[in-house]
Amino acid sequence: MKKSLLFLTLAMLLSSIAWSGVPQDQMEDTLRIEITRSNLRIPIAVPSFSAVGGGSEFSTMARELTDIVREDLKTIPIFNLADDAIYSRVGYHNHNNIPFDLYTQFKIDAVALGQIFPDPKGIKVHSRLFSVRDKSSLFGKSIVGKKSQVRYLAHTISSH
Repeated sequence: MKKSLLFLTLAMLLSSIAWSGVPQDQMEDTLRIEITRSNLRIPIAVPSFSAVGGGSEFSTMARELTDIVREDLKTIPIFNLADDAIYSRVGYHNHNNIPFDLYTQFKIDAVALGQIFPDPKGIKVHSRLFSVRDKSSLFGKSIVGKKSQVRYLAHTISSH
């Protein structure tokens, strides 16, 4: 609803500029719109990162990565992190079988998924951000670090 209102307001603003009676050659070539404050928050889910190989040590690191990424996203004003209860209701999935319809029912707009793998340098983390509405990947990144750098790797993922 808020998104629709924002787009409607923007459309009305652009229409009023177009019909203002100012000759085209007297109008500036650029229209700059700056939104300095918004109450719009994007509902995002961050299911538990999965460990692919590496045994219990990597499962522990996957939980730590998930916790840190979730905490980081709570501090970013444009995101509204999904309630923990949603994850048990949606169930386990990876990037190949995301239950977009269930996320839609919970009014989630984005899903951030992550996997960790053993790597000769220590640990490799794949993260991807998906649009629930479009059912598509918006962004993906892989980073590699030492096992002792889990916290740093999680903060790096959150900032991208």
